[in-house]
Amino acid sequence: MYEPRDAKQLRLIILSDQVLFRTSLARLLAAEIGFEVVDECGTSDEAMAYIHASPVDIVLFDLTEGSQRASDLISAARSVGYEGRFLVMAEGVETQGLATTLRLGASGVFRKSEAPDRLVLAIRLIAAGAGGSRNHSDAERNRIAQSSGESKI
Repeated sequence: MYEPRDAKQLRLIILSDQVLFRTSLARLLAAEIGFEVVDECGTSDEAMAYIHASPVDIVLFDLTEGSQRASDLISAARSVGYEGRFLVMAEGVETQGLATTLRLGASGVFRKSEAPDRLVLAIRLIAAGAGGSRNHSDAERNRIAQSSGESKI
């Protein structure tokens, strides 16, 4: 079973081919207590190079180019022994492709239309072992939020 290296500092990679989105998200998450954005990648190859070389807890993956790209990355990362988690960020929901992505090992899917504080909470929930925030009750979500210094949602 996967466990983050250091429960107090989650090491994150952001993978998106959209520079503005990737940079903005990195700045948002770097400002959060307990998050360290260790790399911003524009391609799956860049992400794989970092995953192979350094410990990473969660890869945040922008699904703008379709679910096949996500499935390929997850499969490749697992084949080199990556035991961390993936959080797929999507604009819409393509049911069949997302189901495949989840089956291959993504820990959850986050809609990009949600508020930033919801993303922070989703990352914390996934790090805590959830398969996504929908698997937790409001009480569990609030407990995790409070333990990380966030407000209830």
